Amino acid sequence: MLIRENNFIRFAFDSPHLRATILQADPPTDKEWLFTTNTIQRFYDAAEQGHLRLAMCFDLKHMGTLPMKRYMDWARLFLDNIERTEKCVMATCIVTGSALVRGAVNGFFLLYTPVRPFRMVDDVETGVAWLATQPCPPASGERILLTHPVTEESSSDGRDG
Repeated sequence: MLIRENNFIRFAFDSPHLRATILQADPPTDKEWLFTTNTIQRFYDAAEQGHLRLAMCFDLKHMGTLPMKRYMDWARLFLDNIERTEKCVMATCIVTGSALVRGAVNGFFLLYTPVRPFRMVDDVETGVAWLATQPCPPASGERILLTHPVTEESSSDGRDG
């Protein structure tokens, strides 16, 4: 399993599952946020280059309120990668029990319409079970590789402080 983390978020990849877990309620620093968005970009790059399909689980149980700029950054990130999402992502679930976070996620979807199956769930186990039901047919000429997408960093890194 590949793990990349900082004080704000942990990414754990065990092909094809990518789980991003928010670790604190405090908003991320600029450095933590840049790490977060860059790591998502790197997973997209690796998935596209390796013809991988990702099942993405965002565990937001510990997330507090983010500044509006962060929501806009997140929307821009996924809008800029909409074609790669269509190509490389099987499905996405978001884990949260918070009405506030659910409202923020619904607000995010005013800016971004999912192009792959999506579900909001109350716990990780339910999300992982749902992701397992989503089909993963390779596109014509593609193959699904069960290898780590970010090979140059195979242990925890990126930790601030």
